[in-house]
Amino acid sequence: MCQVLNTASAEVPPIWVFIGPSGCGKTSLCEHLESRGIARRARSHTTRKRRDGEAADAYHFVTVEEFERLKRKGFFIETNLFGKNQDYYGLSFEEVQNAQNFCRSRQAMITTEPAGLENLKTGLGRSSMKICDILVPEDIRRQRLIQSGNSLEQADARIARDRENYPYGGECDLVVYNTGTIPELAEKIIRAFSIRL
Repeated sequence: MCQVLNTASAEVPPIWVFIGPSGCGKTSLCEHLESRGIARRARSHTTRKRRDGEAADAYHFVTVEEFERLKRKGFFIETNLFGKNQDYYGLSFEEVQNAQNFCRSRQAMITTEPAGLENLKTGLGRSSMKICDILVPEDIRRQRLIQSGNSLEQADARIARDRENYPYGGECDLVVYNTGTIPELAEKIIRAFSIRL
């Protein structure tokens, strides 16, 4: 089952879609914007284990069997295999619709990888999103990944994998360099996308 969700309307602003390599700040940015009541992130399903200190609602944590069952049913608008453990990540149509309903009063946002972005363009339509590519030098990303609990070897493996996909180079509405704080990054994006607060 494939659904195309039409979000183009005067009532519903384009969904913000954040892409960028591991450690660029996508998740921290979304958490910051949510904590300020500005936006709501459409949460992905994942088969990876919850990290120490990670909020229980950071993702919809499911088993591989449950993920594959949902995928067969056409539940997801996009899916990816990610990381050394080859964990599944997928964004459901339902989460996107919930985010769209929310953004009648506030902003909706999604984080994804380049392959997932292409699926979102197909499922949502390019005009229904504003795409922001977040760039960060590798040395800063390595430091952030280690601070978030990755070993040096894990951080370097993630950075090496990301070299295959980044820089994205595709069509974006905004490219930002995140070398400062998350609040500074959020302000850049809010100004550039002219959010209505």
